[in-house]
Amino acid sequence: MGAAGIELPEFMGASVIERTYRRAVELQDHSREPWWNGGHHARRMREVGVRMAVARDPRMMLFLDKAAEYLRARSDEQKSRIAQLGYSEKHDEYSEAALFRTAYQKADEPRRDETALFDTWGWVYGAVAEALAKG
Repeated sequence: MGAAGIELPEFMGASVIERTYRRAVELQDHSREPWWNGGHHARRMREVGVRMAVARDPRMMLFLDKAAEYLRARSDEQKSRIAQLGYSEKHDEYSEAALFRTAYQKADEPRRDETALFDTWGWVYGAVAEALAKG
């Protein structure tokens, strides 16, 4: 069993999921850089990731699903700790979990908007594609 009681596939673990979230942010930041400073790689990974999402690549879909599940469990743990400290929490889910869950749902929609996949969730797909290539 993986962290937070979530069974994760062999090719991914808690550290891979957390790194993938951070990597999505890094790719988005690097996309504004010139090609020699990481910009080309960032934009390329976004393109690869979106193609995988459009094709509903089974490993990508599994990664997005399990990552959302893992991050939701972590979100629940954080909310519980905050409540134990006596603070009230109004969020249903922290943004990391929602981002992966929504990226999964949007890729799985039968009549999805591929432009929105590229513009909005492309960095998540790119980071997942990069993680899958390494794993």
